[in-house]
Amino acid sequence: QRRVHGLDLNVAEPPATFRAQLFALTGVPVERQKLMCKGGWKGMLKDDSDFSSMTLKDGQQIMLMGTAEVVVAPETKTVFVEDMTQEEVAQSGSVLPAGFTNIGNTCYLNSTLQCYRKIPELRDGLREYSATGGDFAHSF
Repeated sequence: QRRVHGLDLNVAEPPATFRAQLFALTGVPVERQKLMCKGGWKGMLKDDSDFSSMTLKDGQQIMLMGTAEVVVAPETKTVFVEDMTQEEVAQSGSVLPAGFTNIGNTCYLNSTLQCYRKIPELRDGLREYSATGGDFAHSF
């Protein structure tokens, strides 16, 4: 969410005071605040920075990145099929889509095959194709 707040920055005070003002305004805890200002300072604002030595201008925007909500860990751990043994996969009863076992960069080929599988005309044509007869390219 992008919100713009008008806030006066007192360059004589330390960044901790400015961070406290931002917390009161936005609810983003100080430890989760990442402050950036194009042309004001390089990278993210450090706690030991000195505003009076920076080149800040009137009306300059300072960007705050952070979230006020606490991220809650999931109640059950997510288990991916790739991390399961074959016995665990069989017990789960899940049906995997057609594809190859990923051995590096075959994931790109897998995604292409899965896209092709969703094209009804291609799928039907392959089902109807007889391996014993005719030219495959001209049978469509």
